[in-house]
Amino acid sequence: MVKKFSKEELKKFDGKSGAPIYVAYKNKVYDLTQSPLWKFGIHANTHKAGIDSTESILNAPHGEEVFERYSVVGELGEESGFDLEGKLLRVIKTGGMDRRIHRMTSHFPISLLMTASLLILLYEYIGNRSFEVAAYYTLSLGVIASPISVLSGLWGWKISYLGVMTKIFKRKILISVPLLVIGFVCLILRSLYPDILVEKLLLSWIYLIMVLCLTPIVITLGYYGGKITFLRPF
Repeated sequence: MVKKFSKEELKKFDGKSGAPIYVAYKNKVYDLTQSPLWKFGIHANTHKAGIDSTESILNAPHGEEVFERYSVVGELGEESGFDLEGKLLRVIKTGGMDRRIHRMTSHFPISLLMTASLLILLYEYIGNRSFEVAAYYTLSLGVIASPISVLSGLWGWKISYLGVMTKIFKRKILISVPLLVIGFVCLILRSLYPDILVEKLLLSWIYLIMVLCLTPIVITLGYYGGKITFLRPF
């Protein structure tokens, strides 16, 4: 027989003082005790255990699929209405800005660095110097935007996910290192040697390859960012 939990009973499983971590969603009660993202009964510094989280999921960057890997231990015995006041208070308090700032800033290095790679290829194919100059300017903006995006991502990770190190976060952090290093090296080389692609030296090919490498790097970072936002950060 399925165990029925009242709201008062559910409050006992809030993860505090060694208590199990139970969360209700659509009247099903899930045991999230083993989740590394629900330490001490708190997730993303916003969601709390021991309550009905049906409404709060509407304001989360993921859906109900995050509960699929955890076991159902019972059902919520009473229906809970849409708590508009509670929702507004949470939005006003957190605003979700810890995650949204990174989502906004991450688009700049991705688009700018991919554009720089495309413009350099056009220069190599067509030979019009205007493409190379435009690539330099977009590369400069992309490189400048990269550390801002990385820092906002680290801040969002610390605030929203309490700095819990999962495989996806580890990969994003590790991949961000070559993004910053290669980006700044390319910018320095092009600034010191404006004709680096014109002279066709060994350094020219090194510079070209490094700029082109920035595209798969930002695509990979964007892919893992999408998994965190729309799937689950495990």
